[in-house]
Amino acid sequence: MGTDTPMTATENAAAGNADPEVDTLLSGLTRFLLLHSRWGAFELRDTVRAVGRRYGAHAEILAVADGAVLNVRHADAPAYHDTIRVGPELTRLDLVSKAKFLVNRILAGRLSAAAASRVLARLESSRDPYPWWLRVVGAVLFAVGFAPGVQQTWREAEIAVGQFTPGAVPLAQAAVTLIHG
Repeated sequence: MGTDTPMTATENAAAGNADPEVDTLLSGLTRFLLLHSRWGAFELRDTVRAVGRRYGAHAEILAVADGAVLNVRHADAPAYHDTIRVGPELTRLDLVSKAKFLVNRILAGRLSAAAASRVLARLESSRDPYPWWLRVVGAVLFAVGFAPGVQQTWREAEIAVGQFTPGAVPLAQAAVTLIHG
């Protein structure tokens, strides 16, 4: 994930100076976590707070279904506010795990805010591990395999699969349209 850069943001924040790199990182991290992992509101809040603390800032989040309001306060400096909106997306579990490793590196003090933002930007621009059509097939197979487990009888499972199958074609067409415009 690149080379680690020694931290300098903590000294900057301790001197009472707002660090725009910290603000940018916290906004980007909040957006990334909302978009790719759908972390619970408390875990999202606690993660962003911990990262902000690591760089000498106090971060607060008000999370809603498809967005968040971020407020970052620095010692003796103006507050930073950001409204973050994200649309629904299929979660990429590879990015969820990479984000957790990134947060651990930040909390261990191994990355400056600028270096962490660069790593986050590389994660955001990374290619999907699977082509779009394989993701659609995987979602269909998951739904078909999951339905029998949540239905009370096999008859209900047959009805669920029968109702889902005709809708799978328009769903796949909609996915193609959304992905490829």
